[in-house]
Amino acid sequence: MIFVKSPLSEGIKPRDLTWIDNQFRQLPGIAAPANRPRRIVITGFTRFGFWAKAKVYQWDYFPGFTQRMAEKGVDCFFVWDEDGLDRHAVDKNAAIIHLFNEELPFPYTQRVAAAERRAGFVFCTRRAGSIISNKRTANKYLSANGIQMPRMIDEASPEAIVFSNSEIGSGKATRVLAPGDAVDPTRYNTEYIDTRIEFQGSKYFTMFRIQAVGTQVLHAYVRARHTRERSPSVHSKDTPADHQLIEYLHERLIRSREAGIASFASAMGILLGPGSYAHDMIVCNKTDRMYMVESGFKFNDSPYAEYLRSVADRTPCNRIFYDGTYPMRAADLFLQEWEKAADYGQPDPSLTLETSFEGIVPQRAACA
Repeated sequence: MIFVKSPLSEGIKPRDLTWIDNQFRQLPGIAAPANRPRRIVITGFTRFGFWAKAKVYQWDYFPGFTQRMAEKGVDCFFVWDEDGLDRHAVDKNAAIIHLFNEELPFPYTQRVAAAERRAGFVFCTRRAGSIISNKRTANKYLSANGIQMPRMIDEASPEAIVFSNSEIGSGKATRVLAPGDAVDPTRYNTEYIDTRIEFQGSKYFTMFRIQAVGTQVLHAYVRARHTRERSPSVHSKDTPADHQLIEYLHERLIRSREAGIASFASAMGILLGPGSYAHDMIVCNKTDRMYMVESGFKFNDSPYAEYLRSVADRTPCNRIFYDGTYPMRAADLFLQEWEKAADYGQPDPSLTLETSFEGIVPQRAACA
C-alpha cells in the first residue's frame, strides 16, 4: 500500500436554486458571518449536500457549532461549488470541512486541491476517505500501523468462527459462519469476537461507538441487541430503551477503559488526519480486549438520541445528546485540532491510499 496522487475530477455538478434553497432550509439558526478574523468553509459538493448521506444531521449540529465558532471569532460559510470555495478559502486563516460519504465518489478537482493548499486546515479529507471506505483496506492499513482489529480470514478454517460482512457500507447483511464453513472471498471476513453480556437475566450483543474529533474523544456511547434476534451486528435502532441496561453497559464497556479509549482515538486521529469520525468498537467477553470493527466519517448521531429520548432523563451517560452541549464541545475540539495542525501540520489531504502495492506505509506509532 502506498499513498499516491489520484486523478482529479473534471468538475462539480451545478446546483439549481431549488436544491440550494432546500439545503439552507435544513440549517435553521446558523450564525451569520460577520467579518470575523478566521473562517471555516463547509463544502457540500455531492448531491447529498450538507447532509452528506447521514454523515451529519445538520439541523441538530450546525446551529450550535456555528454559534460557538462565532463566539470564538470564526465565521462559517456553507458552499456548494468551487466559486464559493475560492471566495472564502483564500489564506491560512481559513479551514475547510468537506461533507461527503466516504463510500461514494467525491468530486475532487484542481480548484479544490488548490484551495486546500491555500487553507490552513482541511477536515474530512479524501485521503482519510480512501483509508476507511473499504473495510478490508482499512483493516490491512490500520492493523499494520498498530490499531487492533479482528483478524481477517480468507479461507475456511476448522477452528475459527467467522463473522462475514460486506466490504463496503454499514448496516449490510452479515453472517456468522461455523468452523469449516465455506468463506466467500468477495466479502469482508474476520474472526468472530464474542461480545455477549448478561444483564438481569438476558443476554445482549454489545458494542460502543467513539465519536471523535480528530485525535480527541467527543463522546462514547453503547449499543446493544438482544441475543434472541440472533445477530451480533448491533446498530442504534437495536438498542433497547432501558436506562439501567445503558448505564450498566456504559460503566462496563466505556467508563472502565476511558484512558485506553482516549489513547485509541489519538492514534486513529494521527493515522487518518483531521476529521469527525465514528469508530465502532467491540470488547471480547473472554479476554476484555478492545477491537475496532470499522470507522467512518460522522459528525453526530441524532437517530440514536431519538431512539433513546424516552430514557434521556435517566441516562446521565448520554446527557451530552440532550443538553445542547454536543455541537459546542465539537466546535471547541475542532479549534484545538486546528491549532495542532498549525503547529505540527497534517497529512497531505490530496493523497489517496493505493491498495495495489503490497508494502505498508508506516505512520507514527499507534496503539492497540
